[in-house]
Amino acid sequence: AVKKGDLQKVSQLLKDGVDPNVEDAMGETPVFKAAERHFSDLVAVLLMHGADTAWENKAGSNPLDYADVETENLMRLYMGEDVGEEDRAVSLGMLSPAVRGTFLQALRSREASPGGAEEDGEAERRRREAEEEAEREREAERKLQEEESRRKQEEEAEKSRQEEASRSRAREEEFERKREEEAEAEKKRQEEAERAQREQEEAERKRQEA
Repeated sequence: AVKKGDLQKVSQLLKDGVDPNVEDAMGETPVFKAAERHFSDLVAVLLMHGADTAWENKAGSNPLDYADVETENLMRLYMGEDVGEEDRAVSLGMLSPAVRGTFLQALRSREASPGGAEEDGEAERRRREAEEEAEREREAERKLQEEESRRKQEEEAEKSRQEEASRSRAREEEFERKREEEAEAEKKRQEEAERAQREQEEAERKRQEA
């Protein structure tokens, strides 16, 4: 919606609670796109809903680096900076009447409260710190889960090794038992053969004596 300059759509999204500082893959928030395209009305609306002009993208640039002079002055006005009467008038003149009226009210409110911009900046800093802390907690939780998963895998692997070792021992014991049984059977066959041989010899001896 920002890229298309759809002020109505953007305004409705912000009213619905969409974060004005949600970033894309480049680390850029909507105010980057609005400033780059010189959409003054969108920049003003985003500022009034908490867009952070100090936000840096992955290249280390902030929205001011993308803006033309008029849009940059608009952002600096909202930040509480003095851009001079002429530049102030030009920048405000770039706004549509409806947005200009609301923006002027916001400026007066901030000017009537010295440090308003600083307070907003501090609030934004705290918000970002909270997000960073939450991200660190998520990362720590992810690492714990990975460690738990790795531990379970190692336990499962050890269990498999023990089971395989147990099966191997069982196979060896079975092999040894069969070998002993075969040896015993062979011994009995030999004894039986020897007995039969003796009986045959004894029978032959008796026959000859007779």
